[in-house]
Amino acid sequence: MKQTLWYRLFKRPRFPAALAEAAPGALLAQEGVSVKVSASDVRAKGLRVSRSVRLTNGSIVVRDRDTVLAAIRNRMLLGPGGRPATLRFAEDGIHIVVDVAEFADGASGRVEIVFRGPVDAAVLAAMGTEERAVTLAHGASLRQWLGGGSAAVAG
Repeated sequence: MKQTLWYRLFKRPRFPAALAEAAPGALLAQEGVSVKVSASDVRAKGLRVSRSVRLTNGSIVVRDRDTVLAAIRNRMLLGPGGRPATLRFAEDGIHIVVDVAEFADGASGRVEIVFRGPVDAAVLAAMGTEERAVTLAHGASLRQWLGGGSAAVAG
């Protein structure tokens, strides 16, 4: 996967604790991955975004078909206990799609988070390319992904 210049120079951000524990023996475990966050027509209490694209960095650990953990910077993105999302492996990266309507009544829009860069053929073969349901981490928030601070929007 493609690593950011910031990570190559400063080795930051490192794996959050949950990812570091899951990394040994994983199919894919990489930190400092380039992440593209795209939002379109997001409407939620206190947040309106017509179109937004932001580049950042993150970490991802793929243990097996049922265990995929991810973080943007040092904040967990995928993990147990949160709202639903969709995950898809592709040659150009790992795509996570979040329906904003799952966050609160009256919210709408879509956020796509792509861990960019080529995915190894062995990982693609093991994981497949079909879409599957995953859960966001308990503390994941819209503002965290869209660059508006750490407070949760509409939940």
